[in-house]
Formats: sequence, C-alpha cells, structure tokens
Amino acid sequence: TILVIFVGGLGFVTTMNINVIERTREIGILRALGMKDKYLRRMIVLEGIIIAIISWVVSIGIAIPLSRYLGSRFFDIFFEAKIQHSISLFGMFLWLDVVVFFSVIASLISVRNAMKLSVRESLSYE
Repeated sequence: TILVIFVGGLGFVTTMNINVIERTREIGILRALGMKDKYLRRMIVLEGIIIAIISWVVSIGIAIPLSRYLGSRFFDIFFEAKIQHSISLFGMFLWLDVVVFFSVIASLISVRNAMKLSVRESLSYE
C-alpha cells in the first residue's frame, strides 16, 4: 500500500507540475494584474484537491464492481466457495483523506516552483 501511495503521489506531483508549467504565462498575467501569492497558492491547491476528489470518485466507481468480480472469481477457482463481500466506509474515507493530503502537498510543491519566477520571466515563458 505504501508503494502504491508513493507511486501515485509521484504521479500526482508530476501532473500538478505539468499543469503549472503549462499555465506559467497565465500565472504571470495574474501576478502582473496584482493577484497576491496567497490567492494564487489557494487557487492551485484547490485545483489539486478537486482533481484528487474526482480521481477518488472514479476509483471507487471502478474498484467496487471490479473487486467483487475478481474476488468472486478467485474464490470460485481456487477454493470452490462463495465469498461474502463487504465494503469498508472507513477505508474509503481514509483513502480520501490520504489522496487529499498528497494533493495538497503536490500542489504546494508545484506552486512554489511557479512563485520563484518573476513576473517578467513568467510573461516571457514559452
């Protein structure tokens, strides 16, 4: 599980970095118009949280039916028995907490890199 969290976290950091790099010019324009760094940071962190929540919803939508099917097939093949499925709401919401936590960290790392650029550098970025 820790390995999955680590790899997923690295993927999310990369995604957020790409999002921020692609919008470097937009960030420069917002800063040139007077947007404070704390509001820019909030905007990018909120975007990361929204992406995390959407990915959590999609993963739950895929994981529940897939785990039921694969679990039933596994027990049918190897144990010739039926399995009773149960879903842990605590586990689902714990995973949501983990995903949101890592999205905030990844977003803060990405926005920190964008804040290092001056307005002039941001506007001239291609």
